[in-house]
Amino acid sequence: MSETRKRQLRTFLNLAPRDFQHPHDIAATEALKAVPGLDKCIAKIMEYSLEQVFYLENIASSVRMTPGMFGRLYRSLGWSCQSLGLEEPELYVTLDPVPNA
Repeated sequence: MSETRKRQLRTFLNLAPRDFQHPHDIAATEALKAVPGLDKCIAKIMEYSLEQVFYLENIASSVRMTPGMFGRLYRSLGWSCQSLGLEEPELYVTLDPVPNA
């Protein structure tokens, strides 16, 4: 009889964006960083417009997940965050015929 092996969670705690970015993306990011003040400008635009829109869309048309709902999916979120060393974000589920990640 074969034994069932328990899979061990692999972690990537010190993973940096450069570890998985394409060289052209790294070059483009460096070019944008050379523009003075652009990073702060983009951060404010994201903070006060796009992030707000996405958050309001999620809370208005989706269901916020809790540990008691869709247990397997919620556990996958926990494993993913743990393996990347991230804080667990809010998870929303929506009914949409178009696949998305």
